[in-house]
Amino acid sequence: MKELEQIKARLSQITPGEWKLWGMSVMADPIGNSNVDDAYLIATTSDPHRGLRTWNANFIAKAPSDISRLVAAVEAVLSLIDEADTRGIASGSPLEADAIRAAIENALIP
Repeated sequence: MKELEQIKARLSQITPGEWKLWGMSVMADPIGNSNVDDAYLIATTSDPHRGLRTWNANFIAKAPSDISRLVAAVEAVLSLIDEADTRGIASGSPLEADAIRAAIENALIP
């Protein structure tokens, strides 16, 4: 699945370390010690109509781990589909393996 591989490639290129919210800023904590002096600034967020907003920064800070979990979930589903298809379980059922794969692929296309 080309789109899933592209998402994984982009995810592998982000600044390493857990991303954390510090005020309105998102910072990477590469050492894992929660010391802002050792962190790297990822983004500072604001809303053009309402000023600085924590929820924008929180969304960005959680994105790498959320996306990693979503990618793992999609891969697990695809693996189950492949296994079922190989054993013939999905053949002839209302939701055939190819239809499920196509639905997942279409959901990944922006």
